[in-house]
Parts: sequence; structure tokens; C-alpha cells
Amino acid sequence: MSARGDEIVALIRNPDHRVDVRTAGAEPVVIGALLVLGSAASPYFAERGVPIEAVSRVPFDLWVPAECPLCASGQALADP
Repeated sequence: MSARGDEIVALIRNPDHRVDVRTAGAEPVVIGALLVLGSAASPYFAERGVPIEAVSRVPFDLWVPAECPLCASGQALADP
């Protein structure tokens, strides 16, 4: 980006700060991550037109308690 003359205006670590970045005249263009766990973030950022670039992606299932298969089976949590 800097080779084209672009510059980074801000790094957003908290999604609530994107309004501040846009107020400063910038537009989020990409999410960068070393590791993306699961697929929950992809639709969120896709709806906003911001792609995710990651070094690695690992499947990681997340459920709300009402949909969790372990919760439904009554299986106790175990400390690994």
C-alpha cells in the first residue's frame, strides 16, 4: 500500500471504533489475522464489504447454549 502512496490511518481492534475511523475520513478495507477460528466472523464482515485475510484458518464450532449438542446431551464440561 505504501508503494502506491497510500497510508494506514488506523488499526481497528474494537468494531465499535470503525465509526471513529470513518469520521476521520478513512474506510476499512481489510481485516488481517494470523489465525481465524471458525466461520462466525466471515458473514459479519462480508455484509460490510470487508474481506478477511488470514495466515491460517481452523474449524471451530460455536453454539448458543440452546443449540449446543453437548449442552443438550447433559455432558459435563471437562478441564483439558
